[in-house]
Amino acid sequence: MVVTKLSDTTAKITFTGNANNHENVSGNVDNVNNIIITFENAAFAGSPNISALATRTKNDIAIEYTFTPPEFIWTYSSVDSESFYETGAGKFTVRVNFLKIDVRNAEFITIPDDGNGRSYYEVNTTHYSVANVPAGLTVKLGKGNFENADKDMFFVILEGTATSHASGNDVNNLTITLNGSILKDSPDISSVASRTKNDIKITYDKMAIVLVDEFLFIEDRGGVAATGSIRNDPGDMERLGSSTTVPDGYEIRLFRNTAASFELTSSVNNDDAFTANTHYEVISGTVPAGLTLRLVKDGATRIRLFLDGQATSHGPSNSTSFVVRFKQAMFATGTDMNNIAGKEMR
Repeated sequence: MVVTKLSDTTAKITFTGNANNHENVSGNVDNVNNIIITFENAAFAGSPNISALATRTKNDIAIEYTFTPPEFIWTYSSVDSESFYETGAGKFTVRVNFLKIDVRNAEFITIPDDGNGRSYYEVNTTHYSVANVPAGLTVKLGKGNFENADKDMFFVILEGTATSHASGNDVNNLTITLNGSILKDSPDISSVASRTKNDIKITYDKMAIVLVDEFLFIEDRGGVAATGSIRNDPGDMERLGSSTTVPDGYEIRLFRNTAASFELTSSVNNDDAFTANTHYEVISGTVPAGLTLRLVKDGATRIRLFLDGQATSHGPSNSTSFVVRFKQAMFATGTDMNNIAGKEMR
């Protein structure tokens, strides 16, 4: 703190430096209101004795901080089984986004196009660190490039083939720590607990239902103005095990791994829709008014997901989420639902 003379009768108080603790968030407010300054005799011409002057001391000078630290939110696409799942023989693919990261009270940095031709831009490893990664696998962070709709989301990506991938090799402590440089203006986030996630799970040899495409539906803005209709085409993206593209719908896949079989019911023909509340149900949140959720069979192990219609309310504040549960009737007779991961998907 510095007191500077401005005139014979005026001085100013200035605080310099950077406070070590400067948060203003519920449960941790670093504001102060008891800074004390006392003027001594020598501060005045002729050094008069002011010891009896009550106003020579001010003991309630306050500093109010405005910094609200960022908060990172880690969300799995699978609600019932929060884990990464192999797609077969220990393989993991970048096309399956199991885990995404959002941030509050801050913005992620802009990630330039790295020219990889994929549906994400790779984040430089200087912005994060990883630990406890199984041999054969690489952990990456990707930022979506889907028409800037997912510009505020990062995705955790597992790529490669695990050297050991029997069920006994499951992992529950894969760790990712984000650095301040991943945010605009590179704030100090060393005290932000949510920058580290140390309980990321990897599960091998498990029948799993996985969402192959993006985590989110996007309003179609191809016209002059947004109408609330949803873009149901994720674009010409690389598909698992195929060089072809799916023209519409978001893809959901069934992976059996070493199970004898894991297929959809034969009672629904290919290209026909599954029936709501018979084959699947929404168990959390709601489908927005004006939109209809549609799930279409696209082979024995593939589903296409659509939102048809036009949302009645479609401003930014109307963005929402819901959870879909896949029911026993959606799968072939004899399928053991207790051994399936990903039955509930956000």
